[in-house]
Amino acid sequence: LALEMCRKRGLKWLLHIDSDELFHVENEENTIHAHFAKLERDNVMALTYTNHEGVPENLNVTSKRQDYFRTITLFRRHFLSLKMSSEVRECMKWWERRTKHGQYFLAYDNGKSVTRVLDNVVPRSVHRWRLPEKYESRNLTSLIDSRSLDIKRVYANPGACVLHYVVCGLDWFWSKYKILGNFPSAWFGGTMPIAPCFHT
Repeated sequence: LALEMCRKRGLKWLLHIDSDELFHVENEENTIHAHFAKLERDNVMALTYTNHEGVPENLNVTSKRQDYFRTITLFRRHFLSLKMSSEVRECMKWWERRTKHGQYFLAYDNGKSVTRVLDNVVPRSVHRWRLPEKYESRNLTSLIDSRSLDIKRVYANPGACVLHYVVCGLDWFWSKYKILGNFPSAWFGGTMPIAPCFHT
């Protein structure tokens, strides 16, 4: 539906991000317009960006006088963007110890993607796009991940990323919970359980 709306309005690109995320270009010269113009010059048809997680530094980030997009300045950087050292690894372990399952990120770590508005593009998920066969080789990623490394598809250092404000204080969490309603205690049709005590 969004792709069809983009086509009708003459838009060239569609990026899937959520209402608790921002698309961030990394320096003043690299405006959004300049960024997408460069992707077009480089014949990129779709690109997966690295995501980083915002970390609130107090409980009341979302009070009526505050905007978490402006007040949160601390981020857990994506582990694939870190220069690994013993010091960095210790910092990562500190974050992992703060969760029951030893997670570094609280949410996803597989990025978010933009696509050109083309015929027959469909979402693979909220993270990636499936392009028509003739363009699929230009479906690139900035996540250099050794688990599925295809060097031909790597677009290193795109100059942009997604900032995810995943849990921005207690008020934010409570209002999101109320909006989502009485959802099931498992994701993906019951295949991935949520902690039994979550709703209580």
